[in-house]
Amino acid sequence: MHSGFSQKPAHEKEKNKLLSGKTFTVEYIEKDAKKKDKPLSDELSFKGGKMTSKLMYAEKKFPAAPYEVSIDSLREDGAVAFVCESINPGGEALTWEAITMPSGTLEGTVKKSKKGKIIKEYTFSGTLKTKSKK
Repeated sequence: MHSGFSQKPAHEKEKNKLLSGKTFTVEYIEKDAKKKDKPLSDELSFKGGKMTSKLMYAEKKFPAAPYEVSIDSLREDGAVAFVCESINPGGEALTWEAITMPSGTLEGTVKKSKKGKIIKEYTFSGTLKTKSKK
């Protein structure tokens, strides 16, 4: 009997655990901006199979959204890539694509779009937030 094909394979669930419980502090820089504004600061957190952007939720009500993880097979250093799309009540979509390194850094892009048209694009980089000892 073949059962369980409708569920994600065990290795898929394991990959998503690679980022689970982690929070990154990041800075966004708008691509092709006319004037160079100071970078926007944010925190990206991964919990319960979803990614949350603290800044984007506070500013534009983008909810926590499921993310997909893949192991970057072209690299031998244990890099982990992820993709996440969040859509707010106004119909705007944010799509994050990033790669995290075992050293605790990450970098990527986030595209803001509406009705399939890209409105803004940002590059971002950041570091793993470590829990401070009390």
